[in-house]
Amino acid sequence: MKKSGLLAAVLLAAVVLGGCGQAEEGPVYNFSTYRSSPLSLYAVEYEGTIYFNSFYDEFYSYRDGTMTLLETEFDADCLTRYGDFLYYYATKDYRPDGYYRRRLSADGSSIGEPEKLYDFSGTDFYPSAAWTDGENLYFLDYEGLTRVDTADGEETVWPLESSTLYDSLLVWNGELYLNDRETYSLSAVDLETGEKRTVSEELTLAMGVEDGKLVTWSPLAERTEDEADDPIPIMFSDRCLYYQDGSELYVKNGDEYVYACSVPIVAVLLDPQFMPVGDCLLLRSWEPVDPEEIDHNIPGADMTDTGIYQYLLEPDGELTLLLADDVRFPLA
Repeated sequence: MKKSGLLAAVLLAAVVLGGCGQAEEGPVYNFSTYRSSPLSLYAVEYEGTIYFNSFYDEFYSYRDGTMTLLETEFDADCLTRYGDFLYYYATKDYRPDGYYRRRLSADGSSIGEPEKLYDFSGTDFYPSAAWTDGENLYFLDYEGLTRVDTADGEETVWPLESSTLYDSLLVWNGELYLNDRETYSLSAVDLETGEKRTVSEELTLAMGVEDGKLVTWSPLAERTEDEADDPIPIMFSDRCLYYQDGSELYVKNGDEYVYACSVPIVAVLLDPQFMPVGDCLLLRSWEPVDPEEIDHNIPGADMTDTGIYQYLLEPDGELTLLLADDVRFPLA
């Protein structure tokens, strides 16, 4: 990995602990990209407020039916939350810039000033995932994994022969789960030692964590007759709530899959994207969902034939249109 950086003085002490509901096992971050997941996380949840990026890099908050535009030209990837801070990797003028944090407000009315924690400017480094556990910063790219100690700025680099752009990319319990670049077998990398262990030699995906246990799924696994028609779980973090079967989305109530809505599929490069955030699911679609399936729209949202639509699906099946952006340049 060819890069240089200075750890900001603000991180000479450890980041304040808290926030992810699994303190004894560390935060859960899921950067996986299987089955229409976004290429980078673009939303976090804090105290019932959802913060998210639009397709055109406006940064919003949504709380109790109210949308607030917090910032424009928010060119950020790998959005994660630790405690009451938002962390993200940013570019500037289409070049690598740095890794930042900003304090979140519980009511969604504001966001703190950016603090640069690590400097990527002047390099060609574009991480496919970036996160923190409060004691270290982690940056993953196609060459390997870099760990930066927040106390003294010491860097450790572990080369990794793995697929870092597609499929499993789950951080949990001090390990990074990811698929091999060629065989797609599932491995876990110890984030303290860099040692790698095999979780499954077969094509297996790390879907998320539920009830303190890793949940995996294999598209090649044999299924019973009753399981054959079950929808496939959407990649999640710490609670599996949403499922997909083609263009149809479901929520699970006990053992029953309850139909929620159908999201139009346009083309391979413009498939809808689904991203769990908190207990909700964000949907980004290049075609509008049938208006009859939406319980209510944000006032002023104009549904046209040339738009990028962002929806919020809740565990009870309620679907809300958050944004309807006009297309500003050709998508493909």
